[in-house]
Amino acid sequence: MMKRSILIVEDEMIVARDIQMQLEDLGYTVSGIVSTGKDALLKIRKSPVDLVLMDIRLDGDMDGVEAASCIWSEFGIPVVFLTAYADDMTLRRAMETKPFGYIVKPFNSRELHSTLEVSFSRHDTEQLLRKERKWLETVLESIGEGVIITDARGRIISMNPMAELLSGWKKKEAKGRRLAEIFVLKDTQQVGQIEGLIEKVLQKGLVVDLERYIVLITRDGTERLIDYNAAPVKDIQTDILQGMILVFKDVTEKQKIEDNIQQAQKMESIGMLAGGMAHDFNNLMMGIQGNISLMLMAMSPDDPNYTRLKDMEQYVQRGSDLTKQFLGFARKGKYDVRVVDLNNIVKDAASMFTRTRKDIRLYTDYHEDIWKVEVDSSQIDQALLNLFVNAWQAMPSGGDLHVSTENVTVDEKTARRFDVSPGDYVRVSVSDTGVGIDDDLKEKIFEPFFTTKKEGGTGLGLSAVYGIVKAYGGFIEVFSKKGEGTSFYLYFPASQDDGKRIKSDKTISYMPDLSSKKVTVLVIDDEDMVLGVAREMIEVLGYDVLCAGNGYEAERLFLENRDKIDLVICDMIMPEMTGEQVCQRLRKVSPDLRVLFASGYSVDTRTSELLKDACNGFIQKPFNIDSLSKKITEVLNLH
Repeated sequence: MMKRSILIVEDEMIVARDIQMQLEDLGYTVSGIVSTGKDALLKIRKSPVDLVLMDIRLDGDMDGVEAASCIWSEFGIPVVFLTAYADDMTLRRAMETKPFGYIVKPFNSRELHSTLEVSFSRHDTEQLLRKERKWLETVLESIGEGVIITDARGRIISMNPMAELLSGWKKKEAKGRRLAEIFVLKDTQQVGQIEGLIEKVLQKGLVVDLERYIVLITRDGTERLIDYNAAPVKDIQTDILQGMILVFKDVTEKQKIEDNIQQAQKMESIGMLAGGMAHDFNNLMMGIQGNISLMLMAMSPDDPNYTRLKDMEQYVQRGSDLTKQFLGFARKGKYDVRVVDLNNIVKDAASMFTRTRKDIRLYTDYHEDIWKVEVDSSQIDQALLNLFVNAWQAMPSGGDLHVSTENVTVDEKTARRFDVSPGDYVRVSVSDTGVGIDDDLKEKIFEPFFTTKKEGGTGLGLSAVYGIVKAYGGFIEVFSKKGEGTSFYLYFPASQDDGKRIKSDKTISYMPDLSSKKVTVLVIDDEDMVLGVAREMIEVLGYDVLCAGNGYEAERLFLENRDKIDLVICDMIMPEMTGEQVCQRLRKVSPDLRVLFASGYSVDTRTSELLKDACNGFIQKPFNIDSLSKKITEVLNLH
């Protein structure tokens, strides 16, 4: 173990030499002897020591008290005072320097040794405590949660930088204040929660975890949603409460992400329900439309019921258009996906809409080098029209409609909030100066059938916009203030394609010669009503028909009549075996079989893939006899 080094500051050389001899006999190293305070400072600057033995009364401009104060503040070296006598004023000054000990002259070696060892032990302990405190401060400063420490009365004694950031209070300003002054909560119920927290921790010594998030109001009035826990701080030996430590964090962004996920799951469930309803509704409409087509073919245009049937056909078409809104929300339809320039679509849609709305002033800002996106133009037209109508209805006395496009990059944080992939997006903005949306209604505006309109509102417009945007991997942001207006921001992923059409029909290398034989069609559908009307329509068109109510029956009929069947018209959604599975099994038997898919759903991503690889066409229910005739001719190439 290295010997402790000591500097002697004594203006009487005989006394200094005697002290030197005693120190060396006790095993210490004397680094030097100086007679003034200034010389002591110069000596230490050149060669630091472990302790200074300092005579209080020294000659020169700096006495021992002043020198000790400089040594401690500049170097942190402990000082032990030597004195034969001193007045009360000098002693009070000496006490202010926090010396590590006093030795009254004359003294013996034992007194000297005990005083020095106590001073060294005290200094070593304080050094260790300072290191631990520094380590603790470093930990508190580096963690990403706010930490506030109070005394036993609930008054703040320390807080870390994150607590300063979250509360808006600086540590110096907060020190000594009650916790409730700094930790300000939004309502009286939550304020009571904080008072109860202080009581539980400081009076009962309990650890407290928050059951639900609370709203903290920062010094500048900002509201932050936070989570916290608190624990008592006790004396290790006596177990007496010394204070408490409060740890809290900002969960505002986390809550937004959780809310968005819950909302997305809710909308997904509603979407599945809406899609199923649309599918079933289209099947019903198929039965009505098919029978109307058959009746019209057998009726003269002069018949008084002919016009009524044509009107009914229009009503069916309106019903079919309504189900498209359902399917748009349910994300069951990407009809004709291509790489497009959104500027062209947005410009045309905005111009066409405002041309007939003279009370609306249109302001546009289209980014020149807009990135391409992969969408169906007709669906984007529909989404924009729904937004424009929504804006128009929000401005009954007229107003301003702002439409713009721009390239944006979505970061990881935003992508997590909306459950999308980060990267490049094209943003379409539609803003109005209308009445705005109440805060408590914002979460409901995309739900099907939700409407604030007393008359004429279906509640499907915005839900269809939501479904269309989500179908392409995008998301929507809504900002609205009551009485000032609403802004919708639609984000579409930028395309990585080279600009070619996304969907293309498969090229068939073999085309059967059907000109000299009777064409036979196998119709597969699990709805008897659809099978019945489809059979009659196809027979009226002059084709032979076989009907199957499920995949297994279809497979049996096909194997029995494989040489006769030229075309399969197959429903895509069926129990036990889907349309895709049925056609895959039939294609194994007859690879060149012509397949026309039919569905109450629109063309989705999977159907687009099948159109490329597994079938020759698609027809959406409900269809009339003319549409069916054209599609069969197209698929069989009977021109």
